[in-house]
Parts: sequence; structure tokens; C-alpha cells
Amino acid sequence: MLSTLGHSLSAEYEKVLWNPGRSTRGETVTRSVLVVSDYAAEYPGAYIRSLELLGREVAGSGSVAFLFPKERAWHQLLRPLGPVFISEGFLGGRVSQTLTLDMLGICRAHKVSLIHTSFGLAAPVSATVARRVLGIAHLWHWRNPPYSLVDVRQQRGVLRAMAPAMYRALGSGHGIANVAISSCLAETLVAQGCVALGKVRVVHNGIDLGLFDDCGPCPNRRIGDAIGVDLAARPVVGFVGHLDPQKDHETFLRAVALVKRRVPNVAVLVVGGARDSLLGERRRLLLERIAQLELEDNVWLVGQHDPIAPVMQLFDVGVLSSNWEGLGNVVMEYMAMRKPVVATRVGGIPDVVVDGVTGLLVSPESPNEMADCLVELILNPGLRERMGVAGRRRVEEEFSLDGWVKSMLGVYSELGS
Repeated sequence: MLSTLGHSLSAEYEKVLWNPGRSTRGETVTRSVLVVSDYAAEYPGAYIRSLELLGREVAGSGSVAFLFPKERAWHQLLRPLGPVFISEGFLGGRVSQTLTLDMLGICRAHKVSLIHTSFGLAAPVSATVARRVLGIAHLWHWRNPPYSLVDVRQQRGVLRAMAPAMYRALGSGHGIANVAISSCLAETLVAQGCVALGKVRVVHNGIDLGLFDDCGPCPNRRIGDAIGVDLAARPVVGFVGHLDPQKDHETFLRAVALVKRRVPNVAVLVVGGARDSLLGERRRLLLERIAQLELEDNVWLVGQHDPIAPVMQLFDVGVLSSNWEGLGNVVMEYMAMRKPVVATRVGGIPDVVVDGVTGLLVSPESPNEMADCLVELILNPGLRERMGVAGRRRVEEEFSLDGWVKSMLGVYSELGS
């Protein structure tokens, strides 16, 4: 049900589906964009800041609306720009008739000329219906690899074999643009047959550098399990990421156990949360593993933090040990804070981290390699400083939020919105 509409639009949905009326293709219309995202995190993070700035630019010359799966407090940042709708039809990324009907109703009611989808598969499928029925342009913003779009249980047998052809069909034709957030992701989409060659462009994410300037460190009393721990005289390694198997905390903790042999007083802050239904179990398993590795005096889980910059200020080194990433926004945030990075050489991370210049890249699932890099940086403050300065300069030059907004508006213009 669409809470913002305030009443049932089921009858209107029937009209949209079965009596769509004249296509908007070729007409001169005021730009009206519907941003659809299967994003329900409790904390907004950098992604919502990018939506806020993009929405402000669109609203300056037209109109913008937003569609999400759950009501969140951070929607208040977007409501001054345009209506925020909530649909129950996302269903964890699965194809959904409910979401399709909701989206069609919004598009008709708000005279939408372009749908911009991010995350999941349900939204791009529904946007494809809107494109075919109403003639609305669609920007499919690929932020994660194709295999992450739906639950693994849905990707077996015939469905898994058919998935690339299905993605290619959804993302082709008139009025469609495919944008990938990293060169590796774009190459993967083409190599797996999900997007036709020459039909995907790369637009790296950007971050708001102002969020990472002039911030003091977070006081100890506000960093979760590390309450009362004196970090001032200890080297601090920070890991920011959801408590999710993708981030491979196991490899990271094994690396820390190896680091402890050479740097006994190393302190590690693990920052991040998980969906409410999973948080307790994920946290319990990590605490058990910390105890098994005898790291109780070295590693602390400090939960989710927003803003994140004051916590990152405590770090000497920032780490990301993921098995896959679309891009890895957190490495940009480490670099914006002038922190050297140790990260796995997967997905779009090499687009951001210049190995040996702004950080050190390692193979995934390689705790020994990661431990060696961490020790090298912990014991060499001059190297940390040089990499931190180089990282900040790279983010300023290549990954600014203003640059990202300009690129996205360029894609909008090419689609005729």
C-alpha cells in the first residue's frame, strides 16, 4: 500500500494497466523523475546524501519523487524536495505485481518522464513495465553484480541459466540507459551477457567531502563495546561494513590474530550493523569468533554510527576484506579522512584504491597477506601519512559528489528527461 497517497488507487492502477493512453515519447514535458531504490537501511550513509543533492538539482527545474520499501527517519531529508512513497511490493528483490502497480500509479499521478532504479531486481522489472506501457524512460543504475540481485535460492537451474538473457532484455531497447558504478562491474555485465556490448557506461559514486572535514574523534563513551578503552597509545585498525558474509569478517579477524603476534597492543574497531532480524545472531557469531581467536582485549564491535567520520578519525588504517563489491564506498570515505587503506582486490575497489599509493590491495580470503600489509602500515607512520594525503587528493579529483550529480544529470538529458 502506498502510504503517501493516503487512499486506495487500485482502480486507477487498473486504468493505467489496461488503458494506458497516449505515450509520452517525443512530447515536450517538464522533467519529472521517480527515484526508486530497494534501500531500507536504518542509517542514511553517503547514498542518501547523493540522492538529496541529485533530487535538489532535479527539483530546481522540474519535479522529483522517491519510492522506498520501508519508512525511515532519513526520509525527512528528501521530503522537502518531493513526495516520498512507501511500497510493500519490494519483497526482498523479487518480481512483484504490487510494486509494478504502485509504480504505475505514481507515474500517472505525477506525470513521471523518467524512472531511476537502484538496487534489487523488482524495481527494474517494474520500471520496464512502465516504460513499455507509458513510454517512460528508465535508467537502470547497476550498483551490485547480477548474482546479488535476488536470493541465491532463486538462482538455481533454469532460472539461473536464463537470468543473463532476462537482464539483457530488460535493459535494452528505446528509452533505457544502463549505468554501472565501476569498470569491473560494467565488464562483468557484458561478459555474463546481462548487458549488450556498448550499452553500459561507468559513473563512479561520489561522496560529499564536507562530511569528512573538520570533525574531531568520537569520544570513547560513544563507541559501543569499546567504552572505557584507552585508544590513545594504541595503533587502531578500523573496519566499517555491514555484518554480512559478503564483507568476510572471518578473514579480517584471522588477519588481526596474526597482527597481534607482532603488534600485541593493536586495537580494532568493527563498525556496522545488520537488518534487525539478523543483527543479534550476526553479532553473537562474531563475538564467539573473537573469543576463539583470543582477541577479546584487541577487537570491539561498536555498532552502526552516523555520522561515521568521527569514528573513522580514531583509525590509523581502514580495512575492507569483502569477497565482492560493486565499488566499495567505504574505501572512499577512509581516503576522504586521509586514512591509508588495506582492501581486497575485488570488484570496483581497484577503481578507487591505487595500490602502493593510496593503500595496499590484497587477494580475497588471504589473512596472511592482509596481516603483512597491516603490520607494514602500523609500524610505518610516514607511509601512513603519505598514503592518507594521496588518498584524499584522489577522492577530491575523481570522486566528488558534485561530479557524480553532473554525470547523472547528463544521462537524464540523454534519455530526454
